[in-house]
Amino acid sequence: MKKAGCGSLLLGAIVFLILFVWVVNSCSEKQQQAQRTELQRRSSLTPEQRQVEEKATTESKAKKEETIKPKVYDEGETVRVGYTTYAVWRSWWSNQLSENPLLNQRPNAMYLFVELTVRNNDKKARMVSPFTLIDDSGAEYEASSNGWAVEGSIGLFDSLNPSVSKQGFVIFDVPQNRNYRLKLSGGYWSLQDAFVQLTPKLSRDDAIRVEQERRDEQTKAEMERQAEQRRQVEKERQEAIEAAKWRTWTNSTGTHKTEAKFGGMAFGKVKLIKRDGSTVQVPLEKLSDEDREWIANRQK
Repeated sequence: MKKAGCGSLLLGAIVFLILFVWVVNSCSEKQQQAQRTELQRRSSLTPEQRQVEEKATTESKAKKEETIKPKVYDEGETVRVGYTTYAVWRSWWSNQLSENPLLNQRPNAMYLFVELTVRNNDKKARMVSPFTLIDDSGAEYEASSNGWAVEGSIGLFDSLNPSVSKQGFVIFDVPQNRNYRLKLSGGYWSLQDAFVQLTPKLSRDDAIRVEQERRDEQTKAEMERQAEQRRQVEKERQEAIEAAKWRTWTNSTGTHKTEAKFGGMAFGKVKLIKRDGSTVQVPLEKLSDEDREWIANRQK
């Protein structure tokens, strides 16, 4: 019985091996056939057709890479990723962790402080996802474990209730002579990521000063925009008042005059509104030079 059982197992193993080899060879033959078919198809194309096809393939690949590539934001922009909203306000370098000598620890390289706000947009409490720095070479840096000593630091185990925000710091211990992007995650179970390009200043005071200057410039630009808008509204109002005035219109030969209001111009004809309410359409070229100049000034 044992010999028969062993024989059955051996026979089954042989059959399985034969089937496995057959499947592998079959797949390989199909792949080779597909490759031969593709080579034959490409060889039948004209040079112009190959060029068009290669261009379409390149554009499709570039579009796909652009779709997959996460967007890079600037400091000060609001970033929503998954169920979390971030806003990185500023970043700066420091060679000390805290002004308290009992808590201060020297960095291995240089401390990079990142001040930001995190908001939980989900309907249940969520842990704050870990933050990562990425330099131009693709190297990744974790937040410093010494960050707990900084009041207001955002730690690995911080949790936020729904619709709750927290503003604080994330501290990294990294080389100073590199460019860094802060990687933001949509959550522990999210596949979404975003990046913020950091522009760290030499100190927090410098970062705040630069941020204030940026806001002042934005405020100034907005005030100038509003002032220009008011000037444009006033200009249009004055033009409307001027256009509503009665004036004497003269034809190009000076032989005929009429008192009327300017009612607009379309398709090369000027609409004049007389005192009795009637209107007349006069070709622009039939009016005097003075009248044409007056109309041109209204339309600037």
